[in-house]
Amino acid sequence: MKVKIIFFAAVTMIIVGCKHNGTSSETANAINDSILQALQKTVVHSEEINLPLKLNGKIVPDDARQASVYALVSGRIGQVNVELGDYVRKGQTLAILKSAEVAGVNNELALAKQNLEIARKNHDTYKELYESNLVAEREFITAKAEYEKALSELQKAESVAAITGGENSSYTLVSPISGYIIAKNITGNSEVRADMAEPLFSIADLSVVWILADVFEVDINRIQLGQSVAVQTLSNYDRIYEGKIDKIYNVLDPETRTMKARVSLANPHNELKAGMFVSVKVRANDRKSAVVIPSSALIFDDNKLYVIVLNKNSQPEIRPINEIFRSGEKCYVEGVEDGETVIAGGQVFLFEALNVK
Repeated sequence: MKVKIIFFAAVTMIIVGCKHNGTSSETANAINDSILQALQKTVVHSEEINLPLKLNGKIVPDDARQASVYALVSGRIGQVNVELGDYVRKGQTLAILKSAEVAGVNNELALAKQNLEIARKNHDTYKELYESNLVAEREFITAKAEYEKALSELQKAESVAAITGGENSSYTLVSPISGYIIAKNITGNSEVRADMAEPLFSIADLSVVWILADVFEVDINRIQLGQSVAVQTLSNYDRIYEGKIDKIYNVLDPETRTMKARVSLANPHNELKAGMFVSVKVRANDRKSAVVIPSSALIFDDNKLYVIVLNKNSQPEIRPINEIFRSGEKCYVEGVEDGETVIAGGQVFLFEALNVK
C-alpha cells in the first residue's frame, strides 16, 4: 500500500510539472525505473481461440407438431369455447358454427335414405314378379337400375356429410391435435366462409420447438450442420439451452440479406414460448490466434481502447488496440505483439501522465 501511495504521488507530480512545461517528452523521461518497478506488469502471449458466433433468433412451433383448423362450410359462429394461449386436447370442441349448408347436406342425406328405401322395396317387388313370370325382364332390370342409382346417391350424400360433418344445422370445429392455441381468427357471431385463406385456429404442440436464427452473409461459411449452440431468452437469461444446428435453409431473404439456421429444442416445462426472441451463440469450428492480455490492463478513453506497453527501451508508450473477444479476466486483442510487456495495474495514472498535451 505504501508503494502505491508513493507511485501515485510521483505520477501526480509528473503530471503537474509537465502541464507547466507543456511537453509530453519530458513526461516520458520523468517516469524513471523506480516508478516502473512499482507497476504491475505482464508479458503477453498468443493463444488459439474459437470465437463464438452470436446470432439473433426467434422461437417458432415445429411444423410437424402443429395444425390449422378451417371450416369446410359457410355460416355464423354461434359459440367459441377457447381463447388464444389455451391448452386443448385432441378432439376437444373449439367452436360451433351455425350453417345452412350443413342443414342442406343433412336434408339431402335424409332424402337419399328415403329414396333408397323406396327403390329397394320397388326392386324386391319386381324381382318377385319377374321370378313368377308376371312381368317382363325389362321392367325388373329398370327397377334394379333405379335401386342401384338410389344406393349410389346415398353413398355420395353420406360422403359429403362425413366430410362436412355437423348435425342438423350445427358444424362443430374440433382440435385435430393436443397443444396450445397459437392463433385465433374468429369471435362469437362472426361470419365464416369456406374459402377463407386464414385458418380459424392454429394449434401447436410446444413440447419441442424450433429456433430460427438469422445468419448474415458474412457469417454463412461459419455455419455447419451439427454445430453446438447455446440459446438464451430475455425472460430467463441465466438459463442456457443447449442444442445443435439440424437444418440450414440455403436461401437468402432478399430484404434482410440473411439465411435461416434451425435448432430443435425440447421444451418439457413450456419455458420456451412461440414468438420469443432469443440470442444464439454458435460454437464455430474456425479457430484463430490472438494475443491475450489481462482485462485489468485495458484503458477506455474517448470511446477507444488502449494499453500501455513497454517499448524496446523499456519505456512506457500508449498503444491503441482492437478488442476481438473478452472472457472474464482475459481479453483477446489486436495491436499488441506476442512477448511484449503490458502494464496491468496503475496504468490509468500512467496513461494520464503520458497523454499530457
